[in-house]
Amino acid sequence: MSDAYDKVKVGTYSDGSPMLLNKRTVAALDVVHEKLGYELTIVQGSYHKTTAASAGTHDGGGAVDLAPFEADKKVHAMRAVGFAAWHRLPSQGNWPEHVHGILRGDREMSPEAAAQIVAYDNHRDGLADNAPDNTWHPDPKVTFDYPHYVRTHNMQLDDDLYPRRPRQRHHDRCRATAGRPPRRVPCRRRCGLCHSCHEVRGGQREHQRVPEAEHHPSR
Repeated sequence: MSDAYDKVKVGTYSDGSPMLLNKRTVAALDVVHEKLGYELTIVQGSYHKTTAASAGTHDGGGAVDLAPFEADKKVHAMRAVGFAAWHRLPSQGNWPEHVHGILRGDREMSPEAAAQIVAYDNHRDGLADNAPDNTWHPDPKVTFDYPHYVRTHNMQLDDDLYPRRPRQRHHDRCRATAGRPPRRVPCRRRCGLCHSCHEVRGGQREHQRVPEAEHHPSR
């Protein structure tokens, strides 16, 4: 698709610079979002060359770091969509806990990110120690199909926007499950791209808890 590598601003770093992803990566994260049922908190995007701990993996396209809430579930969902993804821990390097992903097939990824794809395919951890990774990997390998996504989704993107449509679809699923429309209560915790989902059913408030977003760019 001609627009797959158009850059989209999905947030702002603490120094005021824009957090960027290309549309192909945003679309893949949208599918991860669908699988998990809640919005994702992005702590580092692509095309970001100022973080030494990332060792060049975020210099080009297809790279993303997510907050560690339900990290193992996120890694599984990301791998199923086409990311080489790992749960990173502070004990592994100079970074806070997070989920790191590189989207397979991104033509703008950095050489360091491409090396991590190779490591992932060899069931290694993608770090300097090249340690084994015995967690689940999809077989056969998955490459995200952006043209198919565009044909089947109405992705609404503009400057400074993470896709809005999935949040509405989440409430559509709630409506189908409950048998009646939920009453939506304004969210009191909004942190960057992270939004909590509040509903009221039978006098009880249901809250999908999502941690606050913090800017911890890492590898």
